[in-house]
Amino acid sequence: MICECENNQQPVVFFVKESPIAFLFHEEVKSAGIPVQFLEKEISTKKGYKEKEGESFIGLSDFLNFEKYHHYCHGLVSTQYCTFSRKKLKGPWIAFHSEAQHDSFTSLILALESEIDEYYSDYVLPEKDETEYVNVNIYYPVLISQGDLYVAEIKKKELDLKRCEHVQYRKNYFSKEKQDAYQIDVISESFLPKYLEIVEKEMQKAKAVFQRKKKIVQASKEKLIEKARKKKAKEAFREVFEF
Repeated sequence: MICECENNQQPVVFFVKESPIAFLFHEEVKSAGIPVQFLEKEISTKKGYKEKEGESFIGLSDFLNFEKYHHYCHGLVSTQYCTFSRKKLKGPWIAFHSEAQHDSFTSLILALESEIDEYYSDYVLPEKDETEYVNVNIYYPVLISQGDLYVAEIKKKELDLKRCEHVQYRKNYFSKEKQDAYQIDVISESFLPKYLEIVEKEMQKAKAVFQRKKKIVQASKEKLIEKARKKKAKEAFREVFEF
């Protein structure tokens, strides 16, 4: 988990709506490790498992069937939010877009990308007589709010505003190197224990898939290491291992 904590003195309102493509949001789960992409089929040979010509890989989220149980595919999702401020001490509240909150979301994304970069830059290929163990990191970026959170939704042409403890915020991030979508959990401080239960439940289900499909996991790992050995620069490891 990568967390940013914020003591928002004014409420924050997230504008939510149902998405027709929510079942695809599991693709926003970020990961790093060996392996995080997998052979679609296990191919048995006398020497073990290998990739056939034309055989393709799938990503971690599809391999683990995250679309069936990961919370990114369910619940309230927002792409817009606002907080409030006053022009005068006793004046009316007005909608306000806080730079501090914007920076909090950006900081989470930068921290996440830094963690992934660091994983691959520190990676050392095993010697040919060494065993490389499965090692996968699945990341959860989280903004923890001490103040009030609300969600706003248009229902029957009217604005429905209600207090909440957990909302998912989707943010597109663009840089010179890449552009990507990130799903960030925004939770209240009191919701943290329940959020940890959600994460634990998802990771236990993921662990069960790894155990059930052990042969494919091992075959994928060996194939990726084989590809990485052909790269001379350590900077290329992320390119090889990521899906």
